[in-house]
Amino acid sequence: MAYTEGELLQRAAAGNRQAFSTLYEDCLHDLYQYLYLFTRSKETTEDIIQEIFVKLWEQKAQLTAIRSFRQYLFRMARNKVIDHIRSRRLHHRVTADLLAGADASYADCDHKTLTSQYFHIARQAVEQLPDKRRLIFRLNTEEQLSLDEIASRLNISKSVVKKQLYAAQHYVRRYLREHAELIHLLVAFAYLH
Repeated sequence: MAYTEGELLQRAAAGNRQAFSTLYEDCLHDLYQYLYLFTRSKETTEDIIQEIFVKLWEQKAQLTAIRSFRQYLFRMARNKVIDHIRSRRLHHRVTADLLAGADASYADCDHKTLTSQYFHIARQAVEQLPDKRRLIFRLNTEEQLSLDEIASRLNISKSVVKKQLYAAQHYVRRYLREHAELIHLLVAFAYLH
């Protein structure tokens, strides 16, 4: 039985994963094409799509208020692209300003310091993940295991692995974004002294 978009939104808002998957699948191709026009990166496009649908699922109760899912989805996508571009520009501008203000030896040293601090903050983010999510994240990033391999090793379903991995990646990225500005300020402060 085919459901209307309104019915799918109602069912997804009530927690029906199949209805949510149908909404996802109906828009995925067009959404990917739209985002890729701006990002020109498969990985960035997939990350943005993941962030959008994770947020939609986390706030699924609000799906009933949406009149046009497609319009709502593409508005979210546009906002995410704008955020992504702003974040990238800010990061590049601050890094370029900081590196341009020092001689080559300081620039090299501070670039290493900045990289080291990013790595340290990323480790902090990973350590804050729940135990199972942290294990799945590490198996994927450190041991380079696929979703199927992780599922087999932990004796859980691939969909659970995928959900946990996406949640971990989303949290780590958000944590890095929130703490990255602090790193830039610390390096800038070091230049002033």
